[in-house]
Amino acid sequence: MKNLNLNKIYRRSGGGLVSLSAMAVFASSALLSGCFMDDDETTAAVKLVVVEPPPIVLTGTTLACDSGYTLTDVDASTLSVVNPNSIPDKNVSFQATEPVSNANPNAANNLKRMYALVAGTTAGGAVAYEEDGETPVGNVHPLLISYAEQVVGPYELGDGSADIGDPATLDDIFVSVSMDNGATWKKVQVGDTATKSSINVSWNGSTVEYKGHSHKPTMAVKGNNVLVAWHDKYCPSGNPFDLEDPTTEDYFKVNGAQGLIDYAGLIAPNGKTLYEVPFSCVWTARGVLADPEADGSYTIQWRQAQQLTSGARDANKVWIAAEDVGFALTWQEDTEGLRSGKGAGPGDGYSGATTNHGTDIWYTYIPMADFDDVCSDELCTATTDVPADIAAMLTKPKPAVNYAYATRITNNETCSPGDTKLYCADHCLATVEQEKGNQSGDTVLRCVQNDLDYMTPDSTIAPEAAVLNGNTGASRPALVILKTEADEYVSILAYEETKGLSESDPGIPNSDDPTVDIAVEGKAVYFESFLWDQPVQVSASRIVNLRVPEATVDATDTVTLTGLDIYENARRVVIATQVDACEMGAGDFTFALMYKQGYSTRGDPSDMYIRMNKGFTYEDFEDTATNVSARDTVYDVDGKVESISWTVDNLDDMSYDNPVDNTFSPRAFLRGDEVYTAFEYTPNWRQTTNGTTPNNFWIHRYVDDGDGIMWHGPQQVTFVKGERVSTLDPRFMPTPETIKANTLGLDAPALPSDASNPNVLFITYGTFDMESGVELDLFYSRSTDKGVTWEYFDGVDSLVAVAGINDTVGDFDDAYRHAKLAAKNEPLEEKEVQSLVSPDGSLLFNAWLHESTTACDDPENSGVTDCGLESSFGLVPYVTPAIP
Repeated sequence: MKNLNLNKIYRRSGGGLVSLSAMAVFASSALLSGCFMDDDETTAAVKLVVVEPPPIVLTGTTLACDSGYTLTDVDASTLSVVNPNSIPDKNVSFQATEPVSNANPNAANNLKRMYALVAGTTAGGAVAYEEDGETPVGNVHPLLISYAEQVVGPYELGDGSADIGDPATLDDIFVSVSMDNGATWKKVQVGDTATKSSINVSWNGSTVEYKGHSHKPTMAVKGNNVLVAWHDKYCPSGNPFDLEDPTTEDYFKVNGAQGLIDYAGLIAPNGKTLYEVPFSCVWTARGVLADPEADGSYTIQWRQAQQLTSGARDANKVWIAAEDVGFALTWQEDTEGLRSGKGAGPGDGYSGATTNHGTDIWYTYIPMADFDDVCSDELCTATTDVPADIAAMLTKPKPAVNYAYATRITNNETCSPGDTKLYCADHCLATVEQEKGNQSGDTVLRCVQNDLDYMTPDSTIAPEAAVLNGNTGASRPALVILKTEADEYVSILAYEETKGLSESDPGIPNSDDPTVDIAVEGKAVYFESFLWDQPVQVSASRIVNLRVPEATVDATDTVTLTGLDIYENARRVVIATQVDACEMGAGDFTFALMYKQGYSTRGDPSDMYIRMNKGFTYEDFEDTATNVSARDTVYDVDGKVESISWTVDNLDDMSYDNPVDNTFSPRAFLRGDEVYTAFEYTPNWRQTTNGTTPNNFWIHRYVDDGDGIMWHGPQQVTFVKGERVSTLDPRFMPTPETIKANTLGLDAPALPSDASNPNVLFITYGTFDMESGVELDLFYSRSTDKGVTWEYFDGVDSLVAVAGINDTVGDFDDAYRHAKLAAKNEPLEEKEVQSLVSPDGSLLFNAWLHESTTACDDPENSGVTDCGLESSFGLVPYVTPAIP
């Protein structure tokens, strides 16, 4: 796919460039301009002219403010937590009726809170009361938690973000809903594929049906509408968009038979032996909050689950974005199947971050006006969206309107002359002869498209035409929809992609090979923006991370500059958006992209960077990227931290200025002219890898603390120390926007807690034993002054405010946390916390996975809910009086 650049393919050799082969360009003169005559002036040759596609044209220049905003005037520091050392948890996934689910482990919780306002009712439909049993709860906002639950096979732990399946261990997708602030929950199965099969595989020498295994659900809510999406091994349709003539209408080659990958007895990180595994396809389920009887009894009316992709390629990493105009989805599809990876990072190596060549990012959408329509007869000749009609149906109705035909956003899959993929013909401006990459020296023709490719080994090489040679792979897409003040809806899409400039395989960075050249190996972060219903097609995209001076770092961490400017290894991009556009002033940033970047292809070391944007296109990005994690660190002879300091000059640091620290888990949001960033950080990645130095969670704020708006330096906000406990899976939450008048048809915030308090921030995070890898407890902390100070336990139940600043590192008394660890008699894991905050900051909602070693199948434990791996919910309320 990557850079044509005259007639060279690139390989680094001693810091220089060498040509692997000469490439002859063959082009149709109808597509070219410019010419010269040969000696006889009887024939003409033509010069290839390639242009960068223009950015989208918008009338709007900033974000829309949909209504005036209301802020609470309550001093949050006067509110204290009700249960300072405990969160009473509720099991949201236990089911006592048949089929009993207390022996079925869960995975991948996703917590959402609706803006809609409903009367507080229990899961059984009765009036909900406060703990006194006499005071009605009153009006509440519904809560939803989506998750995967094992429904077939022997008890098996989840693999986090990994997808390590087998034909005998299968999950389906569920959503639990609460109408009483999480006191009770009603469980609904929204996916139902575990009893169905679309493909046979060879498993350990036998041919077996591989039934539907559902993996990694995600969920989005907008208004009264809910969309859940996941990946599934059940892919019965090779034509999911119901094209009448796929031969002429399947432009992007969406359709096809379900594929599979043969792992040939590979041993996965969890000890499972893998054989043939089917490709996954994307599935979705739509739900609508409705009052069918018009009596105040609200429920979620679910539609039939719907297959979105064919499984011709292996789908992964689905992401949903929502705005009042509709829902959009993006995901990746791997041509050869999920790659195992090395598991060198915090996961198990089967997450989809490591891709094969040709992996593309895809996109589709559905307008909100079409979201809730359902078929009211078998042939869908009649439709309805009336809640009473839907409630009268005996089974879940089928959605009446399909999603838009999926678009191939990136240009990573191969295109050759005469290719049967229809889009290839339109994107074949010319052809180029390239080596096949094997030892034979054979060549093959690949298409050149009318788009510039900016991925070159260094800044001395200008971008030229992109070649569709399929030697790169894109992964981990992130997506939001932004609304301009001119009522235009713009999709902001970011993803990471392998560089594809090396002879070696860029899909799996080789951390053990010191000769790996970062200029041609590793990944970069890419960006696209387009009108939400007019996606770009087969694009080379633009690179977000900036070129920096190239450095080599040896085993003694000595840094040597080469004199070239290159793209380092950048990945794990997140999109930082405005909490509330109505809080913005003229010239404030509309969004930002935050990512980790380093001088090595390993998962470590790295720094965390953020690049700001004041508009909606690539041209609106700032010319600089800010290093928010860098600081000056002094180490002792053992590599331990002696001191930390920071100045504004650190904002311009290179990743190798401190070659031993590492970052991950980027978190960020914008609030008016303020920028809040957060990340996991270790001062010494080798010691963390060896289990002797923990990670901690840090924040870095661009705010006005009284002396004008500025960057204030990294602040450590978790204080885990020692050689055994470390942190992971942090969350960083602002109070969301006020639930505004136009949302519910009210003239004021619906509830007192619905007025936003910008001064309140929360963090939640997990801990784990670095020696055993066992996850331990979950923790939370609150700031009531925009992050200047944070509340922590000092002892068992005493809550104190601590300034999370550099000079507190190593000074905070963490004896309480270590005492809890020492008191554990058996592994009891609480992990993967997801958190939300009420707008005023008085309610912290949490969902997590709770695992006990209590045997669920023990006859003595009949009816026991505290066993196995279940989805749990906990509410942390803050009320008066003030903390002493």
